[in-house]
Order: sequence, then C-alpha cells, then structure tokens
Amino acid sequence: GSTKARYVRYAVPEGKPSNGYNTDDVYNCNIAEIEIYGEPDNTQLYGKLSPVSVSGTASWNNQNSTNYSKAFDGNTATYFDGRRNCLVQSDHNHR
Repeated sequence: GSTKARYVRYAVPEGKPSNGYNTDDVYNCNIAEIEIYGEPDNTQLYGKLSPVSVSGTASWNNQNSTNYSKAFDGNTATYFDGRRNCLVQSDHNHR
C-alpha cells in the first residue's frame, strides 16, 4: 500500500535525558535540514516535495538566526536550535 501525508513534524520531548552520553538538564536538538521525498499528486515518483508552509516553536534564546524555518531553507550551514519540548512542522498540501 501507499502512505499519504500532508504534514511532517519533528518533535523533541520534554524532560531530562537519562543516559550516559547526554548530560544536559533538558532534551535539545539542532536540525540543519529536513527534506521530504515522495509523489505529490501525479508527478515523478520520489521527487523532492517543497512545503507550502513551515511552522514551529521558538528557538533556544528566541534567536531569529536559528528559528524553525532554517530546517527547511535548503542550506545545511543554517540550522534550527531547539530546546525542551520544541518542534518544526511542514505542510505539503500541493493541491
């Protein structure tokens, strides 16, 4: 069967990591790029899907230079800097 999706969300959990390699007091994330591939409507199979819109939570310290849009800007030199219960989301409604 085929899988259909409109939204893609990457979420970082609330709470404190309990492992030997992450000693921070909260979960953190840095996302350089998220790219979604698939078949929107009747186009070529596995073409890159460009989001119609992106959204997310504020970056750590509310810095615009590392906000959620950086995860979808096509530039691996920029990134979203999230901390504690953060997320980035894209809407791929191509109809």
